[in-house]
Amino acid sequence: AVSTVTVEAVLGRTATLPCDIEPEELNDRVYMVLWFRESAGKPLYSYDVRGRQFSKALYWSETSAFGPRAYFVTISKPAALSVDNIQLDDEGVYRCRVDFQNSPTRNHRINLTVTARQTAMNYL
Repeated sequence: AVSTVTVEAVLGRTATLPCDIEPEELNDRVYMVLWFRESAGKPLYSYDVRGRQFSKALYWSETSAFGPRAYFVTISKPAALSVDNIQLDDEGVYRCRVDFQNSPTRNHRINLTVTARQTAMNYL
């Protein structure tokens, strides 16, 4: 079963979509991380470490999706896709797929909800 995490983001701010990329075995390594929108077959972001150092990974972000707003942060634990200037139509369920050299592929689901800034008024 794929676990689902719910992430709340404020409109216009930065959202952090977590994705655990730590291999379960020490001698294993990440090959590729792909991000999908729940229903889509094509990825909207990819992080490719095949045949290169982790710090030299190739990344690609679909211009019609997050484009330059997205950046994969690998130093955090868990790693996370950071998306700037979140919009209402970014709301939805995302899937992060992690391919390893040896271990089985791992999937994480992230349910992103976007709230308008005004909701903070309730706490005043």
